[in-house]
Amino acid sequence: MIRHIVAWNLIDKDAGLKIKKDLEGLKDKIDYLKEITVYLNSCYTSDRDVVLSTLFDDEEDLKRYASDPYHLEAVSYIKTVTKDRLALDYQE
Repeated sequence: MIRHIVAWNLIDKDAGLKIKKDLEGLKDKIDYLKEITVYLNSCYTSDRDVVLSTLFDDEEDLKRYASDPYHLEAVSYIKTVTKDRLALDYQE
């Protein structure tokens, strides 16, 4: 299993809820996406506003996700409301 985690800081603090809705909505559209959860930062100790955690069977599915049209639609919006991105992938 491959865990894919992405974290962003927002330019528009009100965008977090839309990001969460759009990304978590991918679960119903992408059948090889095993898990997806978006966390909106509520702790002052964090240096990221939004965190995405996804799970895939293997790296091939992660590669498919990266170019999936539904995912790219969400990414298109995210790029307009975030100022940075941090990503981490690892095997579970």
